[in-house]
Amino acid sequence: MEQVTLDEIIQQALNLMKDLGSTKSNLIRSNNRHFRHIQKYYVEHGETLFSMDLLECYQKYQENRLKCKLIGRCYYTILIRSVKILIEVYQMGTFKWRFYGSGPEFKVNSYFQNCVDRFLSTLYRSTETKRHMDSKIRRFMSFLEDRGQKDFSLLVSSDLTEYLSFIYPFNRGDMGHTVHALRIFINFLISSGIVINENLTAPLQKPAPPRKHVSPSFTQDEVLRIMNEADRNSLIGKRDYAIMYLASHTGLRAIDIANLKFKNIDWINDKINITQKKTGGYLSLPLETNTGNAIADYILNGRPESQSEHIFLRIFSPYTKLGNNRSVGIIIGKYMRMANIIHKAYDGKSFHALRRSMATWMLESDIPLSTISQVLGHKSMNSAKPYLSMSERKLSECALGFESIPIEKGIYS
Repeated sequence: MEQVTLDEIIQQALNLMKDLGSTKSNLIRSNNRHFRHIQKYYVEHGETLFSMDLLECYQKYQENRLKCKLIGRCYYTILIRSVKILIEVYQMGTFKWRFYGSGPEFKVNSYFQNCVDRFLSTLYRSTETKRHMDSKIRRFMSFLEDRGQKDFSLLVSSDLTEYLSFIYPFNRGDMGHTVHALRIFINFLISSGIVINENLTAPLQKPAPPRKHVSPSFTQDEVLRIMNEADRNSLIGKRDYAIMYLASHTGLRAIDIANLKFKNIDWINDKINITQKKTGGYLSLPLETNTGNAIADYILNGRPESQSEHIFLRIFSPYTKLGNNRSVGIIIGKYMRMANIIHKAYDGKSFHALRRSMATWMLESDIPLSTISQVLGHKSMNSAKPYLSMSERKLSECALGFESIPIEKGIYS
């Protein structure tokens, strides 16, 4: 390709962003937050021409900063996003405004990459489930590479035992999913003849099924206080109120709300029809009057003019869909603070708690568990059973009395 300078590609990117509707202040911020660091890196290495190799070195430099905890994951994503924008502009002459992400968190060599790609191609799981399993397996392979192993020829069960011990302090809340992903991956390696040691899965066997844990939910009073903080006279308030009302009255996940399109709402029959991102399953829910009114108020009086097929958009230009579940999830934090509802680590008070809250309220209203499971879009009713532990009234009905237990001493005698 024709040789061009880095500054020329950056200016071309900024011009394209302006054409997409970015304001002057957003362009200045993008230049300072996205591109200035790359320019500085080029100056330090005495380079002015656009170079894919140097950009790759820049990415590895930022990866090392992330591993050393010199920068956070969110900031790292911003830095890598700027690289992907410049590469797309250089190769295609244009780019589409979208959520780029930061790519796989753990990079591995081509041999490991090929193995995990072959494994994922055999799975009949949703895209989201495959992505999570990919991340967990990559982390294990990155651990092996750090120990000098470039393939699976020397893999022994002690490698798995030591990896689980290593990962536990960082991943104790999700060890069940980690063990499950590794177990079916190792079984794939054995069945494919990539490894011949059939005893590798010994450290991954579970002696007993894990106890299900469900984080606490919001009370109805807390949800009302949170939603009442949204200024329904402002554009952002109309959007956020509609999102929170939708989540608390349908139980939709944040990612499904971010992906909600006009075609998903059947206004004539008062239905919401979607394909769930997590499970890939079809879900049809009733659209209650108040929920529909909140969405309609946003669409008619708060939604920016846009050709996007998605309902909920960014407040600032370019007016595209909310990027992902994080874009939706962070909304509730602002209104929790305004409502003086304190959020502590692991207390369960997140956007997903609106889903748990709705399930709990339905349970307390004596709605059958099978119905709750269907509304939540679960493939199995077992997925909804942990919600039983969140209703004190329902738990009290399971308590045993003392009628058949003789009490001879104490205050109950």
